[in-house]
Amino acid sequence: MSRFEELAGRVTERLKVDPELRMEVARELTDHLEDSAEAFRRGGDCEEDAEANAAGAFGDETEVAQGIWEANRKRVRWRAAAWWAARAALLPLAIVLMLAMMGRGLLVAAQLQALDQGILPISDTRGPGGWLIRREAQRIRNAMSEDERLIVFGDESADDPVQAQRAIWERCPDDPMYYGHYITHLLSVEGAKAHRGDRDEIDAILREVRHGRSVDADNALYDVLEASLLSICAAELVEDENLSYDSPERDGRIRSNAAQRISVKDRDALDEAMNAFLASAPKPHMRCYAIEMETRRQSMLPRPRTLCGHIQLIARSISVLLPNLSHFRRASMTAGAVALDAAEQGKRAEAEQLIDAIDGLAQKLAVDSRCAIDLFVAESIAQLGITYRMLAFTLLEDEAGRQALDHRRLARIERHHGLMRESRQYSKDELARAGLLMHITMPAIPGYDIDFGPWRSVEYATFDQGFLGIMLVLMNGLAALAATMSLWKTWRQRHRADRPVLLTVGWKQPLVIVASAVLLPAVLIGLWMLLVPAAGRAYGIHVTFDRMLLAYGVVIACTLMLFQHLAERAMRSRATAIGMPVPPRARHPLLAAAMLLALPAAVATIWHLVVWTPSQEKPGLTWVPHLLLISFTLVWLSVQIGRLRGVDGRKALERALLFAAVAATLCGIAGGIFLPSRQYAVTTVNCATAGLLLGATLGLARNLLARGSTRQFYWSAVRSTVPIIAVAAVLLTVIAAPVLWRIEADAVGRISDPKKIPFITEIENSDLRLMKQWIMDGE
Repeated sequence: MSRFEELAGRVTERLKVDPELRMEVARELTDHLEDSAEAFRRGGDCEEDAEANAAGAFGDETEVAQGIWEANRKRVRWRAAAWWAARAALLPLAIVLMLAMMGRGLLVAAQLQALDQGILPISDTRGPGGWLIRREAQRIRNAMSEDERLIVFGDESADDPVQAQRAIWERCPDDPMYYGHYITHLLSVEGAKAHRGDRDEIDAILREVRHGRSVDADNALYDVLEASLLSICAAELVEDENLSYDSPERDGRIRSNAAQRISVKDRDALDEAMNAFLASAPKPHMRCYAIEMETRRQSMLPRPRTLCGHIQLIARSISVLLPNLSHFRRASMTAGAVALDAAEQGKRAEAEQLIDAIDGLAQKLAVDSRCAIDLFVAESIAQLGITYRMLAFTLLEDEAGRQALDHRRLARIERHHGLMRESRQYSKDELARAGLLMHITMPAIPGYDIDFGPWRSVEYATFDQGFLGIMLVLMNGLAALAATMSLWKTWRQRHRADRPVLLTVGWKQPLVIVASAVLLPAVLIGLWMLLVPAAGRAYGIHVTFDRMLLAYGVVIACTLMLFQHLAERAMRSRATAIGMPVPPRARHPLLAAAMLLALPAAVATIWHLVVWTPSQEKPGLTWVPHLLLISFTLVWLSVQIGRLRGVDGRKALERALLFAAVAATLCGIAGGIFLPSRQYAVTTVNCATAGLLLGATLGLARNLLARGSTRQFYWSAVRSTVPIIAVAAVLLTVIAAPVLWRIEADAVGRISDPKKIPFITEIENSDLRLMKQWIMDGE
């Protein structure tokens, strides 16, 4: 240390609370003293006298020190306050925004995983992320009025789930839909007891069912349900091998069926059941209200603006209970069996009256059907009516009538099979274009017509939010790691002159770094994904998942490389200004980065152009570009870290490449030997690529531990990048998140209309509307 540097250090002692400011002022004083000494040398003084005269002209050290402190005291306080505020607010704010982004992504992941496992993410929270689903459900409840919560969720204070639904009707006794909904839940919960034939249980349910006639007198629902419940304890259906018929299957095979006949256990109860069934015939409609109730409930729910909310609507639609349908079939089969007994006894009018009631039930059920299962049950009941009428004519020995009905029955079955067989089915390419959610929930219905575009848009917007959350996790994790390591290093070297200092570069430089290294790559990749067909967004995420990951990996790699280059340039400029030793500049670092990124990009392009098909992602080298990208990024980062620590750049590069090459070679050979496969080359390449990643990681670790000549600059740069990373995380969230949320909200708005939700609109959006029409026409 020179005489002038020692003098500058003594007079700036009081500025030690701000090491960077002290180094800056000391550097200015040293330059001033050297300029003064140079002036004395030009005046003829020798070296020693020039330095002594310059120091004497400098003035009294105490007075100079006090003057420097007075001149910089406010600046020290302002810098301390600004740094304290940044340290207290920036990183916590970045973490809070990260958690907000990750929360939405985790909720969607939990809902999709629950759906994939057959768990409905509404009230059933046994699946993964159950606490997130409960939290979202509570948020929805808080946005609704008390009456809306009662209608949508029932009386949540009731212990009995049936009474919880009955409370809705008790609050609104003039609306028959609420009573029908209550009966649906009653049959769903208590129906198992009734099917065991317990008369007390059946009577308890019958009292509620019969009361429905006074609530909704024109609805045939309660008469048919009464007939079905009474038939459970009144009779059994048994097969009669002597009375059989043949039915063609869809694949052309012929199946022989035995007629169902009645075995009476309680004649009075059976007569009562048939009277109730016949009482349903003149009533104008057959309404279960299940779909109508769910539609009304969804109209009371807050309109979803996120994929989370839309998944809730889909899950609610799927969970609609339809226990009445099994009772409709049971009542129809019992009535048909009784009609066969009447025909066998020659009571033609009685038999035809019962079968006419079966046909009327099928027509009424078709009229009010909203979903495919409703319509399929209506069609099966209609086929039962034709079949029982044909069998009744057989027993009545009306051969001409039997043949005409058999021809009509076979024609109807063939028409049904033809509809299912000839209607447009989605090709593999079209299914690949469906989004992940539609891929899970789309019904296998003939001619089902739906626009996949909005579904893909909302899923990609959510997927982009997930990637943004991952980037924020990486950025905040990197900032936390840098802060921890620099604090540890600063504490260990707190009494040394070469301890790390905070290099403040103002506000303009961090904003330039964030805009160039973080926001620009994100904007460019966003435009590429939205505008370039090669990005693959015409297909669902389940098909292009690996391509999306590679694109996101390129963004992360570019961001990391640009950030390191620009941050180093800013830190180098500041460190040079305060006299801190800095490492040599890298030669063309961005060109080297571009060359490293070119190889995985080329491999990925060749893979997707030559091997990849949209309908099926073939196994093999799929993940090689991803591993190459990570490996080359680590090699580049390893070289830069070694150089910043004062290691010769060529030596750092040789060290990183040596580790990578040796590990890749050893793993490739070991994979070919110990993992035998028919695809020997594929296995070897995969293992070698994994070894490359391992070697790049080891090389990075080795350069991190290297001892160089500019470690103070390295650790000062590490410490100083923490606020820049925090600023980047905050700005990235504030700018990118609203854009992604708006895209998601617009797409959800196009698919969240109840008229477009699958299950509720299966008939009008498919060729099943043709089946509905021919049932209604009685054909």
